[in-house]
This record gives sequence, structure tokens and C-alpha cells, in this order.
Amino acid sequence: MSPLIYEVHGKSPKIDPDVAFIAETVVIEGDVEIGKGCVIFDNVVIEGYPMKVRIGESTNIQSGTVIHGLESSDTIIGNYCTIGHQSLLHGCTLEDYVTIGLASVVDRKSTRLNSSHRIR
Repeated sequence: MSPLIYEVHGKSPKIDPDVAFIAETVVIEGDVEIGKGCVIFDNVVIEGYPMKVRIGESTNIQSGTVIHGLESSDTIIGNYCTIGHQSLLHGCTLEDYVTIGLASVVDRKSTRLNSSHRIR
């Protein structure tokens, strides 16, 4: 069995062939790009509509997280980020090396800078 991957509004997810791991229970929809070396655990939902979602290299997305765009705001996640269990990322930008703590909400066009910023 493999993750559920869907085209939405003519846009299909693009997943690097060198991705490290994507659990079978992950749902990926629409205009989504996932970089090499990423690890995406159980029950994550990534919705690339109405805006795009970009996930950089070697990023770790833990179980139960939901990621999607906000009307007029893409969701961009940099390289080497860690997203804690059951977090919500909604129309935001995370630069490289950002850690988002368990059950955090990051939304409304916010930007989190490099590893000096940790959200809990």
C-alpha cells in the first residue's frame, strides 16, 4: 500500500524519488512538491489548494499534522525542518532549520526564521 496521492484542479503532487519515507496513511493533494530525504509520518494531510505547498529537503513531518495554503498565501517549508505531532501549518513560510513544537498552529501569512526560532 502507498500514500493517497490526488490531483486537484489539474495539479498533481510532485514527490522527489529520493524521499526517505512517506507513511501509507498520508494524504497528499494538489499543487504539492516534496523534496528529497523527507520523512512524513502517519495521518499527515498535505493539501495543495487553493494555494501551493512546498516542502524542502530532509524535512521531518510528524504524525497527525495538517499542512495547507491560505487563500492568497502559499505554504513554504524550508530544508531540514521538524514539524511536531498534530501541528497545523496554514499559509505560512518556514525558513531552513526551523522546529515547530507539538500541536502548534502557524498561520495567516506568518514567517518563522532559521533555527533560532522555535515554536512550542
